[in-house]
Amino acid sequence: MKLIKLNLSYIVFLLVIAIGFTSCQEDDILEHAQKKSEQIEENSDPAISSTSKKGKSNQETHTASSTVRVLVNGNPLTWPNNRANPVNVNGRVMVHMNTIFTRLGYSVQWIQNDPNRGNLSSVVATKPGRTIQIWVGDTWAKVNGSWKQAAVAPYNNNGYVMVHSRFVAENSGSRTDWDQQTTSVQIYYYDEPDYGFYFFGSQPGSNPTADAVGCQKFVPGVANPFFDPTKPTIIYVHGNAPNAVQSQSREDFLLDEGGLNVQSHNIWKAQGWNVAIFYWIQFADEGNNIPPYKVEKKIYTANSEVGMRWKGSNGNMYVSQAIQRPVKDLFAEEYRKIFTSSYSGAEIRVVGNSLGGNLTMAGLLEVYRRNSPRLPSRITLMDPFWTAIQSTGSPQNSWYISGFDENVTNSADYGGLSAEIYAARGTAIEYFRTSLLGANGLSARAGRASAVCHFGIDFLGSNPTNQVRKHTIPVRQYFHSRGVAAPLEVSRPNILTSWSPTGNQAMSAATPNSRIRQMMVPNTHWNQLGGNDGGRGTATMADDRYHTRLGLW
Repeated sequence: MKLIKLNLSYIVFLLVIAIGFTSCQEDDILEHAQKKSEQIEENSDPAISSTSKKGKSNQETHTASSTVRVLVNGNPLTWPNNRANPVNVNGRVMVHMNTIFTRLGYSVQWIQNDPNRGNLSSVVATKPGRTIQIWVGDTWAKVNGSWKQAAVAPYNNNGYVMVHSRFVAENSGSRTDWDQQTTSVQIYYYDEPDYGFYFFGSQPGSNPTADAVGCQKFVPGVANPFFDPTKPTIIYVHGNAPNAVQSQSREDFLLDEGGLNVQSHNIWKAQGWNVAIFYWIQFADEGNNIPPYKVEKKIYTANSEVGMRWKGSNGNMYVSQAIQRPVKDLFAEEYRKIFTSSYSGAEIRVVGNSLGGNLTMAGLLEVYRRNSPRLPSRITLMDPFWTAIQSTGSPQNSWYISGFDENVTNSADYGGLSAEIYAARGTAIEYFRTSLLGANGLSARAGRASAVCHFGIDFLGSNPTNQVRKHTIPVRQYFHSRGVAAPLEVSRPNILTSWSPTGNQAMSAATPNSRIRQMMVPNTHWNQLGGNDGGRGTATMADDRYHTRLGLW
């Protein structure tokens, strides 16, 4: 009963915080039909706009490319042959029409010599809720009955119709990014459930450029330029993602606070690490559900009232293409595909933030139970969050799920059990409490089995008490800390004397695993000094200073 009271009071606190804040292959048709491109300038049909005429191929520079990659949900598209490779048209990537439409779930119909559009041939791509019709040689297209204009007109490239990748993707409810360093088009397609480990490339330079950072999902048997099985690996697991699907935003490693403007994962890449994010964004987006118990249920079970529903690009929740395994199982399955007996990297680290810390401990428990050949040497929990879901009480209760194993009755203790198992086998576990949102797990078993650090930030400008930002920004600070000196542990005999270094390091990504294991002391935590004395006013952790205190609070 005491635990339940604590959870209910915490829920009230969270609510207060919430107030403040079948198709025809066009290739076959074109191969056996007239392959001559339509000449728009010779067509006097008034339906063909003057803008379209300006977009004709004789005024464009077409450069075929074997280096440009197009990825959909982190997996590179493959083309029928070299004639269908992506083409650079004045800086815009044109791709084989049938390949991209089919990958995005469309059926494709070819219409030869459409009399309503000056006898231009057209393609009608359809799927439930969306229809796109394009005309070869015309920049104007119809999307669900409305006219829209592409930057480049589709054209016939030796029997293959090429279309502007961004136009097709973004009019299909997808987000498109261009990464200059890897010459890649990244399409995030939200009308299918997507999850997995996305490995990242570096972004050279001290400041990030305007383009996206290249990444590719790990798929067995598919070459991945950002993953080397001989290198050490660090994985970040994101947490609750309210409204992220409709805003088409995913977490990355950009630290642009406290005077810094860096891609924090670059440091790890430069030091020879593989860097990945485990994305489960469509399962983690249940909107502004505070506390996010509906999301948390998906971590543990596929059989609650929300099942394994996922959010599509239109904001609706779907159970089609349903995955009948909880996210902790999905995490473990994907982890085991990567870290097989052939993986020889020196170590594996996993960093989880918020509900991602919750998922980290639950997923790694599954990894351990499945006798995985490689387990992490270090686990970092950044403000981990557990709600009050439990296996006691009435099934009609919002917090109820069908039960936990190992004789635990709630999710926090489940995470604690995982921490105890890994601690017993010598894994270094660190637990950063960075905001009020990360307080609820400290009294549970996860906190007691970890090295605990109370970490603060005082550089939030006009809103210094914003708990959501305090909850997430430190993740990027932690990744950045790999490239600077580890913070200092300090002490003083009494309040009248000044703080002096003890000769020991405090917690950061630069702190050795051996030191973290030394700090896994029961009923003790490291507390960051306040103000400038403790380095709270800067984003770097190099000037941070910590002292030890009894208890986890």
